[in-house]
Amino acid sequence: GERGIRRSGTAAALTVRSATRRSTGQSPHEAPTQMTRVVLFGVGSPLVVDYEESCRRLGWRISLAVRNHQDRTFCGDDLTIKEPSALATDDLAIPFLCPLFTPCDRRAAASQAVDLGFSESPALVDPTAVVAENSSLGAGSYVNAGCIVGAQGICGRHVVLNRACSIGHNGQIGDFVSIGPGVVVAGQVTIGPGTMLGAGCVILPQIEIGGNTVIGAGTVV
Repeated sequence: GERGIRRSGTAAALTVRSATRRSTGQSPHEAPTQMTRVVLFGVGSPLVVDYEESCRRLGWRISLAVRNHQDRTFCGDDLTIKEPSALATDDLAIPFLCPLFTPCDRRAAASQAVDLGFSESPALVDPTAVVAENSSLGAGSYVNAGCIVGAQGICGRHVVLNRACSIGHNGQIGDFVSIGPGVVVAGQVTIGPGTMLGAGCVILPQIEIGGNTVIGAGTVV
């Protein structure tokens, strides 16, 4: 809502959690060391097929999918699907991604995966995305096909940048943020943890959006 939105430099300006500014963030141009396998934890969202496609393009192997709720699954027929109770010790040694778009669902699934003993995967960046050399992507994040991430951008953990969205220079994106297809985020924008931007919305320069905010599709802020 509007209460969660501020112009940069106001007294009530939002500060993104320090987790998004840690130097341990993965550079998008660093190849994950010995990282050829992942687990998709939580496959009740249609977004899972995009994760599968990006993994195929990169040559990553999806070892299995975990059905963490008794909902419909959207993953491909060739994937092995397990319930959490059926996981083996060897399964837990494979890092995970959560292919769920809604921030609260992704946060809950990631917490469940960590509690079970999984570790977070490095960010999954589709090879068709254009990501600045000096940007940083947190563990578990996903950059879908055709996205652009500008210079000096910082994305926190488990961020989802959906198809063809654009993040301007000096962007600060908090943990578990979801940005929909075709969104344009201008330069020097800060987005707090758990916020969701609907498809096609536009965020103007130097805007600061608080945590757990929902911006509807097509909105200009």
